[in-house]
Amino acid sequence: MAFAVPNPLQEMMSPTHGTQISLYSAEQERLPSHAPSASKAPATAQLKAQRRYQQAQIENASPARLVVMLYDGAIRFCNQGREAMLEKRLEDQNDALIKAQRIVLELMGALDQETGGEMASNLMRVYTHVLDRLIHANLQDDPATLENATTLLTELRESWAEVERVTSLPGGKS
Repeated sequence: MAFAVPNPLQEMMSPTHGTQISLYSAEQERLPSHAPSASKAPATAQLKAQRRYQQAQIENASPARLVVMLYDGAIRFCNQGREAMLEKRLEDQNDALIKAQRIVLELMGALDQETGGEMASNLMRVYTHVLDRLIHANLQDDPATLENATTLLTELRESWAEVERVTSLPGGKS
């Protein structure tokens, strides 16, 4: 396979990881500070249960599924960044687009250039272009450029979802 996945999702789920990219949304990450402390306990317990469930999904996922999950996260953060961009919420825009950039960097870092050959090289060029578009969109507040990056990520996600489907069939490689 041209793509070696070192399980970056587990690392990104960790609250102590520097990038704090995750499969859960930013809204779930923050508990309301105005809520009474008694009501925080159930919300915290629910959040912990959700994280355990997500962790189990990651641990049991095939390499192709992990890649699809990374694309899902990047696309979700692009969409959040676009919404924030259109609403002129620059800090939220920046936070979301940096998370998308970090996921693309994880995808780039997981490429096995030796084994993957030309396919890995081509993917690296596409990822480099997507990363460039995400940075440009964020710096220039450019929704069209962000849409270009999101479209590329969506197309790549669809391809990897097909890889996942084919490899999960009886007789497919997993």
